[in-house]
Amino acid sequence: MNAKLPDSLLQLRRAQASDLPAIKTLLEACALPTADLTPALMGRFCLAERAGQMVGVVALENLDEHGLLLSLAVPPAQRRLG
Repeated sequence: MNAKLPDSLLQLRRAQASDLPAIKTLLEACALPTADLTPALMGRFCLAERAGQMVGVVALENLDEHGLLLSLAVPPAQRRLG
């Protein structure tokens, strides 16, 4: 069943290489480093989307049974919305 999801629903997905430009733009807008971003690193990123628009991104690095938060960014217009 492929029912259309409500536009207000937040969807999470793993980033793809094609997401790199949008992720880089968001990280730069949040004054986060981007110099080492490559398509190969996109597997570490998870995108939050609402109505087809990216509303956040997080990157984690696996360290055995632990995780290291590399980046977390939310566009200013999407902050404090609940």
